[in-house]
Amino acid sequence: MILRNLFQCKRVLSIFLILGFCSISFVNAGAGAQFLQIFPAVHIAGLGGAFTAYDGNIESIFWNPSSIMSVGYRMAMFNNANYFAGVRHASFAFLQPFENNTLGISFIALLSGEIEETTEIEDEGTGHTFTANDYAFGLTYSRAMTDKFNAGITIKLLNLNLAKVSATTISFDFGALYKMKILGNLRIGFAIRNYGPDFRYKGEGLIGYTKKSDNPFAEEDVKYELVSASTPLPMSFHLGIASDIYNSGFSKISLCFDITNGIDQKENFLFGIEYCISDFLYIDISHSNLKALSCGWRNYSSLGGNMRGANWGAGINLGKFFDKIFWFGYSFESHRYLPPVQRYGVKLKF
Repeated sequence: MILRNLFQCKRVLSIFLILGFCSISFVNAGAGAQFLQIFPAVHIAGLGGAFTAYDGNIESIFWNPSSIMSVGYRMAMFNNANYFAGVRHASFAFLQPFENNTLGISFIALLSGEIEETTEIEDEGTGHTFTANDYAFGLTYSRAMTDKFNAGITIKLLNLNLAKVSATTISFDFGALYKMKILGNLRIGFAIRNYGPDFRYKGEGLIGYTKKSDNPFAEEDVKYELVSASTPLPMSFHLGIASDIYNSGFSKISLCFDITNGIDQKENFLFGIEYCISDFLYIDISHSNLKALSCGWRNYSSLGGNMRGANWGAGINLGKFFDKIFWFGYSFESHRYLPPVQRYGVKLKF
């Protein structure tokens, strides 16, 4: 039985690796919609993004849609982070389980607030303001294909706004999770995130006029419209492994390891460790770039990493409020050059 499970594990890993290398064949191309790469929730941030093989958590709707199949009950969550330069990052999700499948909806927003407008002529400000807000609306379907294998898909509607231009497009997340009853309930997760067509910005900000006075041969002002460059989405491939190295029934210690690769970054190695006390408390410690950790901060920038450092997070079950189980979570994400990002989140179990 153990040998058969190990053979299946090797086969699943081989399939996932082949899919990943086929899907990411143009590493280090420029990409837009960067808000999709920000950690969307407390628990994901606490584990430094090593969440692809995490099973049975509502936050997986953002990371590996197949994993929400194991949640097993109706649940909602909300997260908020005060990001850099006064920018706010927020997310919401809701799950509705059924017998062999689960449906979920999700929402992510990156909100700039009012930004003072300046020009090359009026560098002290024009007296006007603008915003740069990005949104992602997701619909997720996850299904248990067997008692060991889950698959899931998310379709997202993206709306990107910058001053007087905007872009709308769709993207897809695909995920799979394979579970075994060996080596501490070993889980292997696979996900491709943000797969979709390139997008272009359109809008009033790309429209202008050539004045008649600037062209002696013109009889009237001439309208023109600029065409923005075509920009790819930040598609990425994720392969994760998770295992409970200690489980007493009352408490457990889990290790999570991810390999990620995106079209605009080199490969990244993520590691997290979690300690849980029943359904009451969890504590996470992680690092979002093991290459940087092993080589030291001095060589961090030469590794093509994401400039994140060590993270930690925790969540506590506060019990029942209005017949709902209420969780509160917090995470701390460090960066090399920028101030740390602190997240707060709540979960409601119906």
